[in-house]
Amino acid sequence: MLTKLPMKWKSIIAVLAMQFAWLATAHCQMIRISLEHLPKHRSAVPSHAAQAADRQYFSRMFKLKYGRLNAYTSSEFMGYLDRTYAMFGQKHRRHRYVGLTLCWKIAAAKGWAQSLPGPLIAICWNYKVSPWKLLARACKATFPNLQDHWDAKFLMQQSYHWGRQAMHHNAYPPARMLLATSFQCAQALNNAWYLRVIPPLSRRLIMLQAAYKQHLADEHDLSMKPDDAAALARTAVYCWLMSRASDAQAKGNAAAQHAAYPSLLAIQRLTQRKLLNAAAAISLGDLWWQLPARHHLLALGPLAREKAIKIYRQAANHISNGFAELIHTKGFRSANRFIIDARRCLKRVDDPHLESIRHACKGLQIQVRILHGQYAAAVKTLAALPTNPSANQQVGEYTCFVAARWHTGLPYLEHSRQPGLANTAHADAANPQAPARQIALGNQWWALSSGYHGLMKNVIRRRAIHWYQQALAKLSPGGYATVRERVASMTHAK
Repeated sequence: MLTKLPMKWKSIIAVLAMQFAWLATAHCQMIRISLEHLPKHRSAVPSHAAQAADRQYFSRMFKLKYGRLNAYTSSEFMGYLDRTYAMFGQKHRRHRYVGLTLCWKIAAAKGWAQSLPGPLIAICWNYKVSPWKLLARACKATFPNLQDHWDAKFLMQQSYHWGRQAMHHNAYPPARMLLATSFQCAQALNNAWYLRVIPPLSRRLIMLQAAYKQHLADEHDLSMKPDDAAALARTAVYCWLMSRASDAQAKGNAAAQHAAYPSLLAIQRLTQRKLLNAAAAISLGDLWWQLPARHHLLALGPLAREKAIKIYRQAANHISNGFAELIHTKGFRSANRFIIDARRCLKRVDDPHLESIRHACKGLQIQVRILHGQYAAAVKTLAALPTNPSANQQVGEYTCFVAARWHTGLPYLEHSRQPGLANTAHADAANPQAPARQIALGNQWWALSSGYHGLMKNVIRRRAIHWYQQALAKLSPGGYATVRERVASMTHAK
């Protein structure tokens, strides 16, 4: 049909379609903003007697104007109410509340979900009503009467967004009803995304509702007894979980003055850091995980453990780098203790990706433990035979390739039993300054890395990158494509 139209009409239709899409987007944005910023000074809801009188007025008006009730007259009447009281309500303040209520109730009874937002938001904007309860009631009443795919889709999306907003405003029972309506629509439409997203969000809603109920009780207790340590601790934890850092810091400081809550100071100290390394992140996650059992914060327990799992997920990809850093700075014992704690924490999370990282950490721990045992035996051998090539190589490999203490380990590698390794260590100890020699030294270390695996291979390649970067800083931007690719790959992996 459209292919037979002139080009002029096609362009007009395209422009109209774009304008309609823009208006629909703007309307949805207006709905969101209107509910976020309701005016403070709103009118009181009319009394029951006034509402009964207004209903009689509309009943008489309907009979005089439309006569018999049918699908056409109800649609016309609803359109009249919407135009008169929702769009131009400032001119028609009398009978307004009942007119808007009749408008959304007719839309709900007919299943016209796309006609709900106008009268509902007009009521919320002008009268002192609980907006989330009203929205939940309207969406629940509309669902059984849906007859159109587009109305069902609109109700699914709108009730989901309203439910998220209700959760943000601590209106948890209406949020539960709205999410339930959205889930029912998703089941009717077989929408995979909403069916996957709403159940975990509903579980989080239950956790938030229990925590908020406890928080209100704690606020009441603190108004009666401001120095209650238990209430201060629970309030601080709730504020941390809700990302209210300033309130959490004040309450946490007050609660941490009591000897029963030392972990709050540790959480506060770690939370204030802008950047957490892997070891600090694992420690912070462990504190959050053990906090409910340690301080009897049962209502906040699920949220605290959810926060701990979130921290574990963020730290999981940096565990191997944190392990290498601890070996370099604090030695084998601290690094081994960290990897044990990391494996224990990751075991708490039921996630295949984290499970694979945990198994990789176990392999890394076993590898380094074996190497450390060989290193300790080689140190004893060198005490008796300082020129033993095998012992020198084992000490040098552990010191350079595991602990990354190159200046300490290179003299041992120079006495290695492998000529290639000894020559490369001798060239590295000479600290070459010419770019060509630095690139050649980086190539030697890169070639040697193929004979190792795991942590040792990465540390050797980082030494090669160290010499590559020094050489490239002195050269022009062009050339050495292979070297630049190696530097880019290791930098990205890091």
